[in-house]
Amino acid sequence: MAGGSYTVADLDAAIAAKGLHAQLDGERRRLPCPAPNHPGDRSEANCSAWVGPDGSIGARCHSAGCAHREILEGLGLYRGGNGQSRNPTSSQHSNKRQPGPNDRKPASRGKLGPIVATYDHIDADGTLVYQVVRYAPKQFRQSRPDGKGGWIWNLAGVERILYRLPELLDADPDHPAFICEGEKDADNVAALGLVATTSSGGAGKWQLINDLRPLEGRQVVILPDNDPGGQGLRHAEEVATSLQGIAASVKRLELPGLPANGGDVSDWIDSGGTAGNLLELAADAPEWAAPRGPTESGDQSIPSSDWLENLLQSATDDPGVLLEPDTVIRLRALGVADRVRLRAEVSNRKIKVPLSWLDKEIWGTSSKADEEIAQGRAIEWPEIEPCSARGGSSWRRVVEKPQLPGESLHPPTPDSS
Repeated sequence: MAGGSYTVADLDAAIAAKGLHAQLDGERRRLPCPAPNHPGDRSEANCSAWVGPDGSIGARCHSAGCAHREILEGLGLYRGGNGQSRNPTSSQHSNKRQPGPNDRKPASRGKLGPIVATYDHIDADGTLVYQVVRYAPKQFRQSRPDGKGGWIWNLAGVERILYRLPELLDADPDHPAFICEGEKDADNVAALGLVATTSSGGAGKWQLINDLRPLEGRQVVILPDNDPGGQGLRHAEEVATSLQGIAASVKRLELPGLPANGGDVSDWIDSGGTAGNLLELAADAPEWAAPRGPTESGDQSIPSSDWLENLLQSATDDPGVLLEPDTVIRLRALGVADRVRLRAEVSNRKIKVPLSWLDKEIWGTSSKADEEIAQGRAIEWPEIEPCSARGGSSWRRVVEKPQLPGESLHPPTPDSS
């Protein structure tokens, strides 16, 4: 450390000497803030530290904004007069970094607690596209650079990208990629030395990511949360479905021993899970198979248009048919655009089932989220077409079959007999 020049080994030794546990995040170390006067929780990895290109130590407290000097003092690395009072930029993405969200909190109807973590979503070129900011108690906000050194606290018009994208692109394609349900989980899996990614926004937001090419040809292992309502499993099904024909293989790994109320891979790691354990479980997990249901051809997983129409007619008289387990399984195979259509049908036909129940119990998403996902790509809403019925003419909206690979999507031809 002569002359104030440090190495990564020096930083790791200083962290270890303080009895702190650091998570690896590329060239950075995430650890509890060591500043002597840091307020609040020290159990979260709420501070980043790194070695700059010139050998100086950089650090940032994401929760309380502790001064750089205080963090270095807490690590025993501050040396007045040796240049350590400045905060260098990490060599990783060094020319692309923007000020952190500590600079300004978002406008909010409710009071936000301290920031405990920020998660940078960086594109393939190393540019910071947006951030997810976590507050205590557990709340999240999303922000994007405004190009002037500040932040815009929404992601309107921003294309969502896979988290830890540069690391994913640099990883050995023969190594499995673990898809987690949240940035914290992805960081913790990556800290084990494994390849990990996720989408922002939690369960039900995977479809906001349009470009899945970074996962092309990879072995993918999905790690769902153990949610009591099955939301984690529904999210895993959505992810797996989207990767059909893209990933070389897809597995859904339900980790053993997770807490019953929302346990996740971070809990599994905290209880002693290792990289070797995770790789062994992934190797033994079966290949994912799409849920099977009645279709036009009889051998596909997505419900047919006739099955959906019969279901809607039955539900008009007896809404309880929508609650039957087999029906729920088949409805979960619907894509986003078809969920939007089905909600419209339930509403138009005045079927006495709350749409919020369909969203929560079957799809684990919301009509607003699905409509946002559906925007930006053409959705052909079917026209009102006549069809014959006993006792005279009737009108109905055609419920289309979801598009299958290699098919074009066309409304069925009305029966003209």
